[in-house]
Amino acid sequence: MKILVINCGSSSIKYRFFDMKNEEELAGGIVEKIGENCSFFSQQTKKGKTEKEVLVSNNRQGPQLIICCQPRPKDSKKAKPPYNGVSLYSVLPRREG
Repeated sequence: MKILVINCGSSSIKYRFFDMKNEEELAGGIVEKIGENCSFFSQQTKKGKTEKEVLVSNNRQGPQLIICCQPRPKDSKKAKPPYNGVSLYSVLPRREG
């Protein structure tokens, strides 16, 4: 079983993603400056750290971004991607400039 723990504030979302079968943390991170002209996404996994400037207009888009960016299973050909295949760039409007 996988568990996503979310702490939502008015302009940021902190989260941690766990695999309870193996009792390990798969990812953790933050979405900051929600609703501003330039938001920030940061995530740490075993494979390293990802940081991106993105446009997150509201607290509805923040969780969508978090879910679509979670690590995929090793056998990803058989497994369906999280959030019905939604990608980072289909969830969020692109930042101009």
